[in-house]
Amino acid sequence: MRTLAHVCLLVASFAGMVTPASAQVAVPTCAINAGVPPTVRAEGLSEHAGDIVLTCVGTPAAPVTGNLQVFFNTNLTSRLTASATSEALLLLGTVYDPNSPPPPNLEPQPGNQIAGVNLFQGTVSGPNSLTFSNITVLPAAQASVGRVLRLTNLRLDASALGGTPAQHLALVTFSNPSSLALVNPQQTVAYNGPELTFSAAGSGQCPAATGTLTFTEAFSSQFKVRGAGTSVPGFIVNDESMFVPDPTIAIVGLADTGTQLSATFTGLPAGAQISVPATATNGSLVLTAVSPAGGGSVQAANGTATVVYEVTATSYLASESVSIPFSATGVVGTLVVEGRFAPISAVAAASDTAPIPRFADRGIRATIPVAACATSPAPAMGGYGLALLALLLVLFAAARFRAAR
Repeated sequence: MRTLAHVCLLVASFAGMVTPASAQVAVPTCAINAGVPPTVRAEGLSEHAGDIVLTCVGTPAAPVTGNLQVFFNTNLTSRLTASATSEALLLLGTVYDPNSPPPPNLEPQPGNQIAGVNLFQGTVSGPNSLTFSNITVLPAAQASVGRVLRLTNLRLDASALGGTPAQHLALVTFSNPSSLALVNPQQTVAYNGPELTFSAAGSGQCPAATGTLTFTEAFSSQFKVRGAGTSVPGFIVNDESMFVPDPTIAIVGLADTGTQLSATFTGLPAGAQISVPATATNGSLVLTAVSPAGGGSVQAANGTATVVYEVTATSYLASESVSIPFSATGVVGTLVVEGRFAPISAVAAASDTAPIPRFADRGIRATIPVAACATSPAPAMGGYGLALLALLLVLFAAARFRAAR
């Protein structure tokens, strides 16, 4: 596998072979920028990276055409739509005169995003690599021309990079470097943030218990609704969905669900049940039960019971927290529960079937005390009871004596 480090070495080698500027004709350039990198969930396997924008200018005598390839320092996990075809897109802007005021729409606008014309799906060319083939970056021109290219719908495996503030790095290369110079080709496209916070509180006495399960964001965009994404290039949305072309391309940019949160109770006896409400709210944050659908009870199976909620409304202005009340029946001893993002997956590569979003298993354990079952004391024996017991003992002894004779 060609890693990001290997490509960096190749770029350095090429740089050493470049002839002095005085001996060569100026080639067109593309200045590369990833803007402000977003903070992403360190548990995530399909996290939003920031867009990569190339602003290209020059006066090429012939069309500047070649393959744009991007390497990442972690796996690319954007959804596959067919074979190795990715939902990751290249948007090819209109050609403009960089010496004049720029036109209002440098990038393809909603309703005019045409596959094969100004919108191209990438090909996954390795676990951490994406290629856009045969792209005309700039046309031949006798005067200076410019064009903006945008790489979007980049989803990456954050879980492989460790905790905060691990960087997600991208390196952009061009297959014909003699015809195009890339400025700042390596960019930071995301940072890992702190992990989800989970706690549980409650009490009970065998065979029942009640309590709350509390999920808290460690930063303000950990919880996301599924949303519809956006068709406006460069417009930032805090949904699980990303850039959705207009006209649409089936499933491109769309997530399967909003952020899901699960709590798994373990060590339950047969017949135990966990009951939860249909929704849990706190301010603008709303969680909706998806398992059991509409809330209700979950029967323990093989000693475990899991409840799952989906974020259906949230605010991105501040970190949020919500507590889910629960009741348990048929339980004995301490309740053990683990909270985490859901669904859990082992698929850390681009896939056409794995859910988006999906997460590595980073469960947080909590316990809830349940007092031992009460026992009924033996009934006290009064005076009449003692007299009766003494009479019975005398009669028994007399019967034994007669039998012995």
